[in-house]
Amino acid sequence: MESPKKRPFLEENPLTCQSTGRPTKKLKSDSETSGSGKENKGVSSCPLPRGLYNESNTCYLNSLIQVLFHIQAFRQLIFSFTPRQSHKKLSVLESLQWLFLELEEGRDDNKVVTTNRLTKAFGWTSINRGLQQDVHEFMQMLFNSLEKELHPHDFHSLSSLFAGKVQRDITCDKVGYKSRKTENIMGLSLSTASHINTERSLASMFKSEQLEMTIEGQGRQTVELSSSLTALPKVLLLTLNRLTYDPTEQAVVKVTDHFEYRESLELSGYTYTLHSAVVHEGGAESGHYYCYISPQCDHTVCYHTVLRAMVQVNDAEVVTSYTTSAIRENYGKRSCLLGPTAYLLTYIRTDCGEEFFRPKTVDIPESLRVRINDVKNVEQLRQERLRTAHLYTTVSMVPWAMLLHHSGYDVCDRLSMDDMHKQGEGAQEAGLVTMRVMKTSTVAELVASYDSSMNESNCRLWAFTDRESADGWAVHRPDKLVKCWTKTIAEVSQMKCPFYLFMEKVGVADHPTVLSETQLSAFVKIYSKNTERVSLELHLILDIDITIGDLKYKILQLCGVEGQSGEGILYQEFSSMSTEAVHCEDSTELYEALDSHLLRHGTVFILEVSGVRKRTESITPSSHSDSSSSAVSAKQDGGSAADYMRRLGNKVTVSWYNKDTKYTPSQDGDFTLPLSLDMKLCDVTAMLANHLHCGSRQLRVFEARRDQGYPQLSQHKAYDSLSSNNLLTPLYKQVQHSPLWRHAAVLFYQQLPMSIEEMEVRYTLSCLFVSQDLLSVRTITLYPLKQKSALTDSQNSGSSETGEDSSPSPTTVSYLLQLARKELCLDHPLRLLSLTGKRISKICKEDHLISSLLKEELRLEEIPESEEDIEMEFTKVLASVVLDSAYLVRRGVSTHPFLLVVDRSDTGDLIRNKICERLKISDDWKHKMELKLVIPGKVSTPLPDGKLAVRDWANLAYDDDTGSYEGCNYIKITDRLQVTL
Repeated sequence: MESPKKRPFLEENPLTCQSTGRPTKKLKSDSETSGSGKENKGVSSCPLPRGLYNESNTCYLNSLIQVLFHIQAFRQLIFSFTPRQSHKKLSVLESLQWLFLELEEGRDDNKVVTTNRLTKAFGWTSINRGLQQDVHEFMQMLFNSLEKELHPHDFHSLSSLFAGKVQRDITCDKVGYKSRKTENIMGLSLSTASHINTERSLASMFKSEQLEMTIEGQGRQTVELSSSLTALPKVLLLTLNRLTYDPTEQAVVKVTDHFEYRESLELSGYTYTLHSAVVHEGGAESGHYYCYISPQCDHTVCYHTVLRAMVQVNDAEVVTSYTTSAIRENYGKRSCLLGPTAYLLTYIRTDCGEEFFRPKTVDIPESLRVRINDVKNVEQLRQERLRTAHLYTTVSMVPWAMLLHHSGYDVCDRLSMDDMHKQGEGAQEAGLVTMRVMKTSTVAELVASYDSSMNESNCRLWAFTDRESADGWAVHRPDKLVKCWTKTIAEVSQMKCPFYLFMEKVGVADHPTVLSETQLSAFVKIYSKNTERVSLELHLILDIDITIGDLKYKILQLCGVEGQSGEGILYQEFSSMSTEAVHCEDSTELYEALDSHLLRHGTVFILEVSGVRKRTESITPSSHSDSSSSAVSAKQDGGSAADYMRRLGNKVTVSWYNKDTKYTPSQDGDFTLPLSLDMKLCDVTAMLANHLHCGSRQLRVFEARRDQGYPQLSQHKAYDSLSSNNLLTPLYKQVQHSPLWRHAAVLFYQQLPMSIEEMEVRYTLSCLFVSQDLLSVRTITLYPLKQKSALTDSQNSGSSETGEDSSPSPTTVSYLLQLARKELCLDHPLRLLSLTGKRISKICKEDHLISSLLKEELRLEEIPESEEDIEMEFTKVLASVVLDSAYLVRRGVSTHPFLLVVDRSDTGDLIRNKICERLKISDDWKHKMELKLVIPGKVSTPLPDGKLAVRDWANLAYDDDTGSYEGCNYIKITDRLQVTL
């Protein structure tokens, strides 16, 4: 074989290109056409490659995967790659490695492989798999996905197998113009129209042509466009374009004309051999794909030893066929409109023998096998768990140590328990044990698996139930005693998952096996005024005829708190928002002190004491208790257990987001702040301002409406008013609806450049600023309260000397002019004009109120020095000039109306000259302007006070043809250039 170094340069015998108008529409696939009608024409003495299942309409995918898999260099690269660390559970690269491994290792069993894992990696649903697609478009999508997941160096080594370069030159010898551009290509698209084979189509594509184009500085010139291949790929992909537009059918149709391709191809001195051909059967809108693969280009298999043959892979069906028949039968026939035609040809360069034609080697890395086997094992375990999921349930064992010293409402933090159950974080430290057990196993078997030393004599189990408290709040309490340990888990849990069981080690004397109708299960908390903390201390079985005094004394004794019988105040906790004192004498029995509907198992009592505990260590909450909830102090209002629990129940942890930044529900908030639902808005903004180090008057708070279970930013309710009576009612309602929401409350804040009071007083004027050059600058929005303070500060020195305040009122035109002059950094004074249509109707007086001008069209402009004292001169007229000339507009002359100083003695020619000078109009335009006075002898002049003064007009030639202009103060100019005087 000749060495490629001895070959001539590719540019010495270039193939030149000619652009062709090829349709962009692609051939679609249709898996409904399940076969091609071909019979097995070869004899196979070795195992054939494995087929692929057609997942609805994925024949295009199957054909391309088979082609790429049988390119040995491509397959080895795929096996050697390691994907980037990604959050995606399923990557395209790993799915492709998995699929290639299945195709490689399953030749002996001849089983069909599924592509379901790969389609899932693309994110396809059953609808996507049912759509017909073009094989070439799918190849581009596959390479784009691999580029995202591979390291740049790895993807370059992969794409370099198919990459080539085309150099495009544009030359014009007449003017000496030359342009050269090099493009990277991933295959060529050949036109089959008017060509009989690939050689002639390639020659036509790389044929020079002449066309006309505009060259900068040279005008329209005839240029020569030529293209040449400067680098040939190792794997050449040729797409045969067989689509054209039929004007008769008014649709794109498939061309099935005869088009030949050879087993070998000579291109710029290099020889290519045919590796595979993807064939399409059907029309332009639907069809079916299958492929032929040549075994001589891939030594991973040896299909036969007699006569060279190609393997036809048609989804799951794999047969052999003679090479000559496989090629010739796919040339196409004009008479067969839906017949098979080759669509995608793959050629391999023969000088790449070391990479493509070497004998088969073990090209599957062991690390890849181990990684995929691990994934398989995990997947099989997951499938097994799913298959047997109906047989199992999840039980979480809650020990007494996890409830002891709980410092929040209820007897435990339900949200923390759910997080431990789902994520496992902190469960071991808290003592929570979660087990997956069969539903048919008994309670005794469950306890024995948890701790073999426990049995019915020294252990009691209480099932947690979700119930509604007396005031309508949801509570989570262990209030149902598991009486029979021979019952199954399904019977005890009542099919709840997860199912929580409270487990305590006790003696038989402490807790009976079965509770009588006169016994009550209760939890007891101690609230100490000394430490201002609440702590869960006891779980008791009480007789309902016990007196209130004996109950308090029993609690004091068991908890080791100093005190006499009857000391302390007893409360009953109904929910996180409601705790009430038991108002009765100490001699009253428990069932008389409480209503019958309040005597429920799992009742929580709170005993408020002021004595010092003997066991001081038990008053401190343990590490697993709700430390955030315990942070709420009772010092704010002074002290009772009811007040403490009320503030504790109102506590909500709010995640704050900046309203002016992009928000997504998955992102964490900017920060979190603990708030109370009974806080007033002024208190909320004060706490927020302290965190943001800004003024509370410069903050606005927004409520995020809940949508589909999570706050969304689509709608806001702003709390602008800082009234002390405003409560966070929406937050209260949402927490009342779901107490668990208090851990995920969301509010939005917005920092303002000024206080809310200053922002509420604002004027937005559509006020156009025009300089002497008639250039539009800006519109102005005024905040008088904010901006006046700045003006006042700057004038303090002058005002202190005179003893008077020279600052104008913040609501007048004079104040607007001062602010505008300062913001625009102007030296000359300004005036405010009111416009009616295209005319300047009046000059606004400085003492006019801004509020009276909000609906008018206004304009700010500098007052030239020549016009500052115009009202003092009777011989001068300040005329309003209106432009309505299409001739001037086409030449870029500004059409803004303006004021012009005209002397009473000026002639029409002099006025015309002043207008042309102001508009910077050349002298050759002056003769196009003809002034015509409509009302002779009189002119209305706008005065600074806004009134019109009627004066005599002299020395101006006029036309007495007033026509429809009678009563209007116009000087008519040709081409509709008008001067209003």
